[in-house]
Amino acid sequence: MIHYGKRATMGRLRSAGLGALLAAIGAGCIVEPDLNRIAAVLLGEFDALDIDRDNTLSFFETQGASIEVSQTSFTALDDDHNGGLTRQELGMGGEGEGEGNPLELSFAREITALDGGFQVTIRMDAPASAPSALGMMESLPEGWAISGVMAIDGAAPDLAPSVGATGTVEFVWVQPVVFPYRFAYTVQADTGAGQEGLSGQLEYRTDRDERYFSSAVTENDDA
Repeated sequence: MIHYGKRATMGRLRSAGLGALLAAIGAGCIVEPDLNRIAAVLLGEFDALDIDRDNTLSFFETQGASIEVSQTSFTALDDDHNGGLTRQELGMGGEGEGEGNPLELSFAREITALDGGFQVTIRMDAPASAPSALGMMESLPEGWAISGVMAIDGAAPDLAPSVGATGTVEFVWVQPVVFPYRFAYTVQADTGAGQEGLSGQLEYRTDRDERYFSSAVTENDDA
């Protein structure tokens, strides 16, 4: 997934909350928006914004996003300077893709049957330091539709699929995640719809701006 930025200023912007930004604006400083948050929002709304279905977002298309995107921010996110933003550019970012899983990040599922659906509890852990950006992509079985997302240990994802979403859905954490971490999403399921075909993958970026994919195969722990 889920979907982030990589310029030298990102370390400072990433740690700046709304209060700090408002204080800077009040002091007359020119403040660029947090590119991580802009990229995360654009990734979460990518399909709706991609009007011409060319798998890239033009500056014009980003103007329909729920977050303000300036020309400066757009240019900063456009790594190859071709005038379009791809999912890769809006994803974990980074100058390159690293090998392996240096943070030893892993995750597993616990699936609980509900009346008319399921609750999927995701458990993540990493013995090393937390990634600077994290995303998770889940491929839902046929007949499943998202009905809710909830926090268990720590905050809920900063971006999550909307109610009714089907197929491949993405979850994004803009702020660092403290491990071990758990959250859950619920789905409505058609009569007879099972768990077959449920799969997923974590994607994360380190402070070195290298992108990694969790090498751990997702486990389905049926409750």
